[in-house]
Amino acid sequence: MTDRYEFRSINKDEVYEAVSIEQICFPPNEACSEKDMKDRIERLPELFLVAVDKKTGKIAGFLNGLATDESLFRDEFFTDAGLHNPDGKNIMILGLDVLPQYRMQGLGRELVNRYVRRERKNGRRMVILTCLEEKVKMYEKMGFCDKGISGSSWGGEEWHEMSRYISYNFYGHDKVSAVKAVNNIYPGIETPLDLYDALSEIWCAETCAPRMRDEWTQENMTLGQCSVTAFLAQDIFGGKVYGMTTENGGIHCYNIVNGIIFDLTCEQFGEKAKELVYGSDPVQERESDYHFGKEEKFQRYEYLKRNLKQNTLINNSI
Repeated sequence: MTDRYEFRSINKDEVYEAVSIEQICFPPNEACSEKDMKDRIERLPELFLVAVDKKTGKIAGFLNGLATDESLFRDEFFTDAGLHNPDGKNIMILGLDVLPQYRMQGLGRELVNRYVRRERKNGRRMVILTCLEEKVKMYEKMGFCDKGISGSSWGGEEWHEMSRYISYNFYGHDKVSAVKAVNNIYPGIETPLDLYDALSEIWCAETCAPRMRDEWTQENMTLGQCSVTAFLAQDIFGGKVYGMTTENGGIHCYNIVNGIIFDLTCEQFGEKAKELVYGSDPVQERESDYHFGKEEKFQRYEYLKRNLKQNTLINNSI
């Protein structure tokens, strides 16, 4: 999408363009007022992400929010930009606007994904929004979980509250910035943090180990993904893949590169992930009977590779 759009924060002189788009995208009872939009842009331009059509120089769509330590959405967030806390761990999404002529082309999803990646790097923990019932499935496909009916009654409507955890919690996340790609197979994937971001949009039931597939959810997206993910990480960053025996007799895989241990899929264990002990496990060979000797596992690995290649090519052509 980068060949068609420029993605950036909003400029303060684009306030009337943003107001006009908001009025097109939302009915009067739901749209942000001109006064409140001006206030948001004046105070929080860095919490906007706009997509500018390179051919026209005009905004095709935008997403905006504010940061807070609160975890429940309330209507005051729409009208009081002063509630923004620059150090807040959560983001309340105040609007996703895409002009009609740009809809059904993936721009809304791209805005959300880019916003999440940016705010994850800013240390945010969770993104929260409200939507009408007919939009719930759309946001679930973007990784959000439906928390039920919100306390918000904005515009006299009944809203669903949706949330998505975005913080890095995998083992080694605080050290892997020092781990660099040894090739350019996947443009834009420079560290394991980039790989985690990209795979967050690819991991699915199809890439989950078959015995766990019925339990896979977007909220537990790393479930059953360990070996195919670890070998893909090895392709990009080198090093070796190691495997620890789990309590159910399986093997859980992770990576070590230049002495730095990281486990992109340990979150599947929940609180038990804190009990995992790394560093004294046997090296795993991808061609072994336990790994790619199983055709289904090899095909899951190929699925990840194929979709990662496609996504990185798209993201670097937007």
